[in-house]
This record gives sequence, C-alpha cells and structure tokens, in this order.
Amino acid sequence: MSSLIKVIEIQESQVLFSCPIEESEKAFLKAREFEDMGIEVKIEYPSSSETLLKALGASEEEIDLLKKEIVNEIDSHNDNSLYGCTVCPVTK
Repeated sequence: MSSLIKVIEIQESQVLFSCPIEESEKAFLKAREFEDMGIEVKIEYPSSSETLLKALGASEEEIDLLKKEIVNEIDSHNDNSLYGCTVCPVTK
C-alpha cells in the first residue's frame, strides 16, 4: 500500500488530486496548474508516522486520530506561557 500526496483546495479542504509518493513530481505540477487557474491549494505530504501506520494496516480514522494527537502535543509545547515543559521553558 502506497501513501498518497494530496493537492488540496484550501477554502473547502477538497482533495483535487492525489498520487503515490513515488510520483511526487506530478503533485507539484498539478498544484502549479491549479494555482495558474487561480485556485489556492496546499500539498499534503504524508508523514513518516502516517506512512508507517498505513503499512501496518491502520484505518483512515486511526490515522486522523494520530494527526490530531500530534497537533495537540505540538500545541501543548507552544502554549508554554504558564508552566512550560521539560523541553520548553516558560516564556515571559
């Protein structure tokens, strides 16, 4: 099972194009085409953890849960104004 690179329309979060990682150049060319048409897009490249989960047979729901947990973990380090953490000291 190959992980996919997705070209996503920003406002509606609609996937406009996807292709396997091995064909990443196609995604970048397609994104440029959409931008030339005036459509704002972003390219979503699967993380190594997402690729591993797919290889292990995880469902899309499980992968979405992992993505949310990663974002929450990062946010908890960014919001260190009160307590900080062992890696991120309190900012004043």
